Amino acid sequence: MDSISDSLLLESSPYHNPVLRLSDQNKKHRVYELLKEIQDCQGFDSFEYLYKLLLYSDPDLRFGSSGRQKIYTLCKHWLFPDGTEEGDALSIDIGGTNLRVILVRLKPGAEPEFRVKHYDIEVQHRQGKAENLFNFMAACLEDFINNNPDIGDKRLPFGLTFSFVYDQKALDVGIVTQFTINTNLPDAVGRDAVQFMREAIARKNLKVDVMSICNDSTATLAYGMYLKPDTYIGFISGSGTNTCYLEDVNKIEKIDPLKTFGKRVDGVILNLENGVLGDDGSIDFVKTKWDLEMDAESLFPHIYGFEKLIGGAFIGELVRRSLLSLAESRLFLGGVITDGLKVKDSIKGPDVSSVESDKTDGSVTALLQRLGYTSAQITADDTEIVRYVCAIVGVRNAQLAAANLCRQQVAELFGYHSQRDSIKARFYLSYSQPMTEVERDPHL
Repeated sequence: MDSISDSLLLESSPYHNPVLRLSDQNKKHRVYELLKEIQDCQGFDSFEYLYKLLLYSDPDLRFGSSGRQKIYTLCKHWLFPDGTEEGDALSIDIGGTNLRVILVRLKPGAEPEFRVKHYDIEVQHRQGKAENLFNFMAACLEDFINNNPDIGDKRLPFGLTFSFVYDQKALDVGIVTQFTINTNLPDAVGRDAVQFMREAIARKNLKVDVMSICNDSTATLAYGMYLKPDTYIGFISGSGTNTCYLEDVNKIEKIDPLKTFGKRVDGVILNLENGVLGDDGSIDFVKTKWDLEMDAESLFPHIYGFEKLIGGAFIGELVRRSLLSLAESRLFLGGVITDGLKVKDSIKGPDVSSVESDKTDGSVTALLQRLGYTSAQITADDTEIVRYVCAIVGVRNAQLAAANLCRQQVAELFGYHSQRDSIKARFYLSYSQPMTEVERDPHL
């Protein structure tokens, strides 16, 4: 084994074995040393690292369930599809990357039909007055309806997937408590997101009835339950992260079924808001100097620390800061630092995905040229370093996500099947396989 770690965690898997292929062994060792924090995070080359993370996450889950509020916010959801649903419905899914308007057509015994259109959300809608964002959402809904004439004059039910923190008071009441990542609407905090949506729809005179609100992990679980009734976990890995699971209501000391639901129920979906794992400092051992810098400069410093470790909105910036440090040490691109490499968020998650999925040098070259480098400045070593940094960041993120969904913990706490909605698992090749392998590893 070469120096610090040519083998990350599971030697049998190429996805856990990003190898830096440089002929200059001294330079290779110096790159390893500079990237040591990402590679082993104070023990990343052993299972001690993941054990420590699990030791902190498991008690926090139990404290939340017992009513001794510690880290997790548990939200109640009333949504149990059984596959017999029928008809058309509209929905909006808004998160940290974009907005999706969806028409779903359900027929018993048939695969659901989806029509989806994505809309980019400018920063002026994400930050400022809440009314501006909801007006934009209603405008997107109007555009979608106008471009699907077969909807006709039908009045359709509508569900809002709202990927921010809120307190679920009823199926159609969600009181906003916290925004995350790149969205901040202070005047919405403490108010009902559904009411904002209804008022915006009314201003557009749309024939749409807002019936429900849920978050992204709950929507993922609901769809999983629709496809496979014994699904118990919903996991989100996109711009941010979240997890929910189906729990026996009798195990939740916070909930009195008769008082809460007015009747006996068997199960309840609990939303964990696991992005806040370690906000008390308990998992600071995971964080590199670049993670700490990114947190300090974020829209919401010192909260949602776990989300910032694995969220897709942050992965590109971690790669950029790593490459910048390498360039400052004259290990990358001859020490030349362009204005593009200096700019925060000039490398995005999709750039990292493109590097991982491209078997040629094309994506690396295109990325570096976009940052201001010429083809003559880019050497084979530079290309290899970019690939390596993207790979080790991906492996780290996948292992952290897997620790959150570790097989033993899942078997104890949640159930046996999970449904994932993961941008990175679909487009980031180093993500899905190591997650699965770490979850199944017998050591955990």
